[in-house]
Amino acid sequence: MVLLLTAGLSGIFFSAQGRAEVSLETIPLVSPYVTDRFGTIVFFLAEGRDGAKVITPGKKHLEIDKSNQRLQAFDERGRRVFEAPVSTGKPGIDEKGRESAETLSGIHRIIEVKSSKRWSKDPRVKMLNWIGLTPGIEKGMHSLNPIGEFAGYEKRLGQKASHGCIRLSRERSRRW
Repeated sequence: MVLLLTAGLSGIFFSAQGRAEVSLETIPLVSPYVTDRFGTIVFFLAEGRDGAKVITPGKKHLEIDKSNQRLQAFDERGRRVFEAPVSTGKPGIDEKGRESAETLSGIHRIIEVKSSKRWSKDPRVKMLNWIGLTPGIEKGMHSLNPIGEFAGYEKRLGQKASHGCIRLSRERSRRW
């Protein structure tokens, strides 16, 4: 699955066979505090759709492929400018008894950017370089500080391992 984010997106999603599957209207930005990331549209392509392409003329976007656990960022000309392994949601109950969910498929947009966000009752555990997605889903993209149970999370990048968010390495989450 691919996640694409752009400010005021107009674009078309094409299947691997070249058929237009989704036509997008312009998506207005909801935050008055605009940064380069706010409003970016994120496309998650369903698993098993290898070769599918997202076309967004004149807009930057991100694609998150859940089949391959990869994030790719594209510039306004459609050139790939960044790539990184990620971990998306692994449904079920984790070893601590917390419910975990599949990362939602579809089109999302960036609505929040913070240097960190608290997730756990343990105040030391923070989601670093937080990029919040579409309101109401309480999921986002982030790295983690390597403390306690999350000390080795980067070793699982490239595999489903999160509670529903998109995890990146600390280094890569700072770069894009």
